[in-house]
Amino acid sequence: ILLLDGLDEIPASYTENNIVGGATQTRDLQVEFLEQFTKQLYGNGVIVTCREQDYDNLCRRSGHKLSVEGAVVIQPLSNDYIREYLSQQPELWSILESDPRLLAMARMPLLLRIFAVAYKDINSEARKLALLEGGDGELRDELFKAYVRQRHFHEQQKSPTDLPSRARIYETLGQVAAKN
Repeated sequence: ILLLDGLDEIPASYTENNIVGGATQTRDLQVEFLEQFTKQLYGNGVIVTCREQDYDNLCRRSGHKLSVEGAVVIQPLSNDYIREYLSQQPELWSILESDPRLLAMARMPLLLRIFAVAYKDINSEARKLALLEGGDGELRDELFKAYVRQRHFHEQQKSPTDLPSRARIYETLGQVAAKN
């Protein structure tokens, strides 16, 4: 089975200049990929992930859909599911429930897991996150810093000599994010 994660992250279009003729041509890279994909990989087991709206736009531009046996649309997690998931961390659930911005973030499975790991046994830090002024970007930054801090601490307990510093980890993550 092939996993193609992030079909929507392929640039939608690319404009190129023809040096010889001087004309510019805009290519739809996602549509080109979709056409090559359906020709070359037909019959193989494939999982493709992307945002639903981006997939719909891609299909509209190409005039056809991926030939698939089924599709799954991941829905935001419900309050009941989040509460159950955090049953061992009831204080964290209380903090998330009381802040609409944090609860909206926790509706995404990956971010819920990151919340659970980042704030395990340190609810005072989660309360600080709820008090943070700023937009969703600042909230995510603080959430990821807390996650890295917790994971770094956990890994230090297992093997303290082989780890880069947290500052180096943040620097590397920043470089990776800047490339994307």
